[in-house]
Amino acid sequence: DREFLAHLTLARVRYDDSNGELRNQVMQLPPPHIEVSIKEIVLYRSFLEQSGARYEKLLVANLSA
Repeated sequence: DREFLAHLTLARVRYDDSNGELRNQVMQLPPPHIEVSIKEIVLYRSFLEQSGARYEKLLVANLSA
């Protein structure tokens, strides 16, 4: 087992980026200024299968008052 690494996936790209070209282009973009209202956070466990990823909801944290 590996140590858990929390992350936020914003997008997935099906592209062979073995030379790092796409990563380098993305890293040169300026960070966007975004304001959001978050009502809940959902923790999922992902299972990578041959048919694709399957997700299991583990926990929901309601942030609204």
